[in-house]
Amino acid sequence: MSPLVLCVVLAVAPKSAREGPASIRPVDKSIAMDARADAKRDEAIDKLKKLLPTVNDTSQKPELLYRLAEMYWGKSKYAHLRAMQSWDAGLDRWEKGGKKGPVPALERESATIDATGYRAQALELYRKILQEYPKYDRRAEVLYSLATAQYDAGETKLGVETFWQLIKEQPDSSFAADAWLQLGEHFFNLGKLVSAVKAYESAAATKRPRVYAYATYKLAWCDFNLQDYQTALTKFRA
Repeated sequence: MSPLVLCVVLAVAPKSAREGPASIRPVDKSIAMDARADAKRDEAIDKLKKLLPTVNDTSQKPELLYRLAEMYWGKSKYAHLRAMQSWDAGLDRWEKGGKKGPVPALERESATIDATGYRAQALELYRKILQEYPKYDRRAEVLYSLATAQYDAGETKLGVETFWQLIKEQPDSSFAADAWLQLGEHFFNLGKLVSAVKAYESAAATKRPRVYAYATYKLAWCDFNLQDYQTALTKFRA
């Protein structure tokens, strides 16, 4: 990797890889900090968009494309946060004003429209990487990013299919373990407890500490909902 490309990659690299539902992160209450981070994303996006046309090396290009996709994904999350805050403030004003006029709608917030656009750009780039660079060494991570983005965008069926694709293609990847967790969550929320149990058990079988703890916890809830209270209690105590 050339020094210039390496510098850009390091400059825009996220602090850690995307993680699954077992990763619980504190909510950043400072919108000012989020705004500063988003401004940094804009700078990174500008640098990447200028650099990409000059790079032909197939070992470098997918890395830069992935960084760009993650920048757009981050912008979509921040725009969604702004939309939620604006919508909440609008609802508060509407209620204090005697509920006159139309009820504020989240989908009509300008930031929601922004979030949708950024998400679409991220999805397009994830797909481009998977299609044009099938040997990219972070393929499992890109598949996971695509699946979670699809699911969050309401493309539930596609998201589930991509999680299955990840598990089939990269069964030993840490992202496959998280994909099992996500499938477990999907089935659990649908009330399909038998399928949820299979997914959580598969996640736990990877023996990855973070994944194992969360999968065992959710298996206990599956047992509880299946009225196997003693087994549930044993797992809750584990």
